[in-house]
Amino acid sequence: MRKLSALLIEHEHQSMERANLIFGIATDEHHLKEANVQLDESEYHTGQIYLSLIGHEFRSRFSDIQGFSELLG
Repeated sequence: MRKLSALLIEHEHQSMERANLIFGIATDEHHLKEANVQLDESEYHTGQIYLSLIGHEFRSRFSDIQGFSELLG
C-alpha cells in the first residue's frame, strides 16, 4: 500500500512538472512571437529610413545638376 501511495505521489509530481514545462514553453513561444513582430516593424522602419535618405540624395544631386544647367543656359 505504501509503494502504491509513493507511486501515485511521484506520478502527480511528474504531472505537475510536465504542466509547468508546457506552460513555460507556451510563454516562451508568446514572447518569441512578440519579439518577431517588433523585429519586423524595426526592419520596416529601417527600410523606410534608407529609402528616404536615398530619395533625398537623388533630389539633392538632381537639383545641383538642374541649377548648374540653368547657370550654363
